[in-house]
Amino acid sequence: PELCAALGLPSRTIFIADGCNDAAIVEVASEEEVKGLRPDFAALRGLPRMAVVTARGSATDIASRVFVPYLGIDEDPVTGSAHAALVPYWAERLGREAMTAAQVSCRGGLLDCRLQGDRVLLAGKCWTVIEGSYHALQRVGARCWRVPVTAFWQAHRDGARVYSELVAEWAQPATGATAWDLYGGAGVFAAVLG
Repeated sequence: PELCAALGLPSRTIFIADGCNDAAIVEVASEEEVKGLRPDFAALRGLPRMAVVTARGSATDIASRVFVPYLGIDEDPVTGSAHAALVPYWAERLGREAMTAAQVSCRGGLLDCRLQGDRVLLAGKCWTVIEGSYHALQRVGARCWRVPVTAFWQAHRDGARVYSELVAEWAQPATGATAWDLYGGAGVFAAVLG
């Protein structure tokens, strides 16, 4: 009930997609209803779920918007992990494994989606928005080590716990190290920078 209220919707059945960032899929009647949502982001910050609101699309098979304020992302423009949950959900309802999807955020995006066994294949146009390498700076007393961060976690329910453990292990506020993270639909990268 809290999730629906935070989304500005009457209470309804919510589908929890296990293993897809614990996505909570909320189906509404139309794409227009998806577009018209005005969520209470402050209320959503207290709910540890990726809220995915979806409906049958008008020009595509499905439409959605994705909200993840508890991780600092009020609305994600186009979310691969949300579609990893949406495709099996809609494949069952549409009776087919291939579909088109529109994430109708302000920036928006179009995806071609296919359920292939226990995997979801996504295709669409994309642009590189960040490129680089990450290093962790480990400081212990006067000693300092710079270590490439190669850890990559597939987005799943333990991602936040794993990230918290990494920060607790690496971040040492007394030495001035701070934690920085980049969260994306594909997973979590974390690094500690000095």
